[in-house]
Amino acid sequence: PLSNESVIDMRHLNEPSAGYKGFVKRKADGFVTADDKDLRFWMVQLGFTGDNSSTERWARRLAKYGVNLGRVQLSSFFGSQVSGDDATFEKRLERLHFHVAEMKKQGIYTYLGHLYWHTHATINDGVFPGFGKGKGQKAIALLFFSKEFQDYYIKYVARIMNEKNPYTGM
Repeated sequence: PLSNESVIDMRHLNEPSAGYKGFVKRKADGFVTADDKDLRFWMVQLGFTGDNSSTERWARRLAKYGVNLGRVQLSSFFGSQVSGDDATFEKRLERLHFHVAEMKKQGIYTYLGHLYWHTHATINDGVFPGFGKGKGQKAIALLFFSKEFQDYYIKYVARIMNEKNPYTGM
């Protein structure tokens, strides 16, 4: 399916590069490109494991199938954040940056899913004093009622979103 002669090639339906004309905007009950053209998404759930060459191949294959949006779940990032493992966090961030850049090259937007972390990461007293009574628990609703935890969470999201992607320059 990756050959240029493939009968199932739908790559031409995607933009040459995701967002090449600017940011996507909401309009009424849909989305439009920066030049006000309707935009529909065909989304899949993405992971970003493997090496760089497998990511390049995967991005090309998804584009050939007509996929133009991928959702990446960031629960592993939150686990690194709460455990204080900065080296792993930075390694994952570099991998994410490469992944986003490769998808972008194939006309695939990336949605970063950052709100599903609570089922994976254990929160303990070192991260949020008084939570879990020293046992460590999953913070399923803590984000919704604790201002202190909201501030902690905002710093976590900013750590991902504010870092410039060296592969896209954005």
